Formats: sequence, C-alpha cells, structure tokens
Amino acid sequence: MAVWYLDPARAVQAYQRLIALPGAPRVRYAVKSNSHPTLLAALAAAGAHFAVVAEPELRALHAVGVPGQRIACVTPGPPAALLRACRAAGVALYAVDSAWEVRKLAALVPGAAACVYLALPPAGRLRYPVARVGALLDELDALLAAARDLSVRLVGVQIHVGSQCERPEAWGRGVELAAAAWERLRTGGWQPYLLNLGGGLPVPYRGPVAGPAAIARVVARIVAQRFPAAPQLWWEPGRYVAADAGLLIATVQRYTPGARPMVQLDVGRYRGLPEAARGIRYTYLADRQGPLARCIVVGPLGPDYDLLDRAAWLPPLAPGDRLWLPRAGAYTVAQTAYAVAADLPVVVGALPPVPQKAVAATVAGP
Repeated sequence: MAVWYLDPARAVQAYQRLIALPGAPRVRYAVKSNSHPTLLAALAAAGAHFAVVAEPELRALHAVGVPGQRIACVTPGPPAALLRACRAAGVALYAVDSAWEVRKLAALVPGAAACVYLALPPAGRLRYPVARVGALLDELDALLAAARDLSVRLVGVQIHVGSQCERPEAWGRGVELAAAAWERLRTGGWQPYLLNLGGGLPVPYRGPVAGPAAIARVVARIVAQRFPAAPQLWWEPGRYVAADAGLLIATVQRYTPGARPMVQLDVGRYRGLPEAARGIRYTYLADRQGPLARCIVVGPLGPDYDLLDRAAWLPPLAPGDRLWLPRAGAYTVAQTAYAVAADLPVVVGALPPVPQKAVAATVAGP
C-alpha cells in the first residue's frame, strides 16, 4: 500500500533559506500546494505569511491560528463567499484583473488594498488550461477608471510566470511587463509600492534548475533598470517550500516486461500525483538492483487514462516491490489546487531514508 510521509521541518528549512537570501523578495507560502495542518502550523510558528485562493485554505490557516494580517487572497476572480470570509478574517491584500472584479471587491471588502494581476505568457513547465488569467496591458485603462471612484486602493502589480518556471529570463520578462503596468498606475494617480512576483520557483525533480538566488538577481537587475524606486517585493512559492518535505512510497501492482517494460503503481493521476498529467516528471527510485531499462510508468487506471511517465529508468521489478518518489510534498496528497482525492495513509515525522542501492542505481542510469 502506498504511504505518504511528511516532514514539516523540511518545509520550514526551505522557507528559512528563502528569507535568508540577501536582497531577495519577502515570502508568502502558497497554501494550495500543501495544506496539511502540521505543515501550516510549523510555517506559522516560523513567522511565515500565506497566500490563499480558496475558502478551505483560509479555514485551514484559521484553524492553526494565523491572523488575517499575514494572509493575502491572491486569486484575481474570487467568489463572493471567499471575499466575505477574507473580510471577516481581516485578510490584508487582494488581487483584481478587471473592472468587474474591482467593483466586486469594493462592494464586498470596502477599503481593500489590491494588486493589479497581469496576464503573462506561460513560461513554467506545467501545461495550463487555455483560459487566460489576469489583465492585458491594454485592458488596464478600464480597470483603473473603474477603481478611481470606488473604495479600493490599488497598491501594486501582481504577476505569475507559471508553476515550476525553470528559465530565469521568464522572470525578467514578467518584471518588465509589470514595470509598464506600474507606470500606468502612477500616471493614473495611484501610488503603487508593492510588486508581487507570485509563485513558480522551481524544484530539481530530475535535474538542476535555477535556484532562488539566481532568480532574485534577475529580478533585482530588471527592477533597478525599469522602476523609478525600489518596490516592496514579494514572491509566493508553494512547490519550493513544500516539495522536499514529502516522500511518497508506492507499491508495484504489475510489471510487464518487454522492449519498453510497463510498471503499474497503486498511485496515479487521480490518486496522489495529479501534476503528472500536466508535465511534472518525478524521480522513481527502486529498492532493487539490476540492469536499467527505459520504462513506462502508469497508475491504477492503466496507460490510456493514468500515464505517469514515458521514460523512467528502472531495474526489473515484481508486484509488491516499492518505489520511492522524493520531493513529493507539493501538489500531491494534501493539496487544494486539484479536485483529486487521495485516500493515502499519512505519516508525519522525519522522512524514512531512501535505500542507498536505490540511489546508486538511479545515479548510474542513463
């Protein structure tokens, strides 16, 4: 049976690495990536701020005692119920991307502070739905005109480069666009001071990726070039903070040998690994030695509906063998981003060690 292990201390360590970076943005944790109460409580005790996009996330934070002043509602089209709940909780910051959303926010949260959420071309690894989120530059005039006579304070600009964004230059392009919107706010009579970079900090699932320090340097360079004064910078990582806090141990249900062996697991797109359908390729470590072959990995529903990986290098396996999936703490079991149930046992505490022979086999593989 598959088991998910969670070590909140690892999430706290990742958060502390981010806040310790010289000159880096301030940090809000994206609750949607992992909303397990022990992880939220550990981050709250470390002084973290939080970003929410749905009511269950707000309730989870309330349950562990996080005050509204440390919470931002960062979805640009929240339902009225979420806005009412945020107002009752004293949430400090919101996002808008249209004249309609400005009017809705003013009606439900009078006096609210909000960032203008800009649309960016997708640059992250995940494949997103076609529907656009955020305002285009040529749509800002209508938004600003609507806000001018309403009880809303436009305090900055918000962007999102895309989840698991592995190319630092994408962050630079996003900040350049934000600078253009920033100038629109200033010439419209607003006094913006906050630039929200959103999430997207990548995790090295199968290979090296740009780290937060390198991304922060790109952001700082463009900010220095394009902004009249240094804004207050925030970013909202979920994956980077939570991924390394989780380890998923799956069980092999079936192994079909052949030119391209197929490995069927008791976890899948609809049971613990929803992002496999959107481009995330996990590392699979086997507690077994033998010649490595390029395998197809699928979940319980098989290759037609539950494909996990087309090219995972693994040794010959048998039903009952276990596979270790490290960095499985974000967008897997305890998450609110995807409407996918995952009735897996959860063990909270230090992660169990991955067998050394499994690590060696992976390192030696093609």
